[in-house]
Amino acid sequence: MIIMNANVTGVLAKILEPIGYSNLISPKAERSTVLSNWALDNGRFIVFKKALKGIKIEWNEEEWIDMLLWSMHLEPLRKVAYPATKPQWGIVPDVVGDSKATIEEFHRYKDIFKAIGLPMAYAVQNGAVPKDVPKEASVIFVGGTRDWKWETAEMWCKEFPRVHIGGVNSLQGFILAEKYGAESVDGSAMTKNHKQKMDLVSFLTKEYLNEGLFGEHPDFKKEIYREAIAHIYRKDKKQYTKRKKKLVKESCKGILY
Repeated sequence: MIIMNANVTGVLAKILEPIGYSNLISPKAERSTVLSNWALDNGRFIVFKKALKGIKIEWNEEEWIDMLLWSMHLEPLRKVAYPATKPQWGIVPDVVGDSKATIEEFHRYKDIFKAIGLPMAYAVQNGAVPKDVPKEASVIFVGGTRDWKWETAEMWCKEFPRVHIGGVNSLQGFILAEKYGAESVDGSAMTKNHKQKMDLVSFLTKEYLNEGLFGEHPDFKKEIYREAIAHIYRKDKKQYTKRKKKLVKESCKGILY
């Protein structure tokens, strides 16, 4: 199963790329150094999350189209070079939590995808059933509210050959998605703290399958695990030391200088 993180292409990402780590790129966050097997977001969920916090921003259709054209090597984008590979698919604009409105949006924008040759991911939302999925969709993107998403995820995986589950950021979520048969998942918070990074590495390297005294699981990617863990500890220790020094300096203002 592929795990896609939003726009992260640093050292840890490169270490994990060969075993299933990739990117879900959003408008205005394009970069030429994308990982293999990447895909395109449409930016609608970001607008939704901001609104929940009382921050009103408008979804920019022009920026989204610019990203599509850039990703397919059809038109350059600002100062960002074309990526080495093209995306596997892109999410057709949807309306979070609203199945009926999402169907309308799909039919409004599908011809753009057809014109540029980009496979379409249809985002199923609360209330959606398999018969709602347009025949043009290559991938099912399981969106909607958290509870509805996990209540229906297994069903979508049984009904369709290619399923992506959105908003998965924990080891438990990764394991469940793979168990259901998802092709890929994405999340924006899977590398924000030490535990999340460890969960990500444990899943991709299959370290979580090891059984202590019973030895290592045959699928365990030991060398990649060791390299990733060493990088995480070096980076987190450096960040912690830097943060600690800053706190000490702030606490000593007016005393030492």
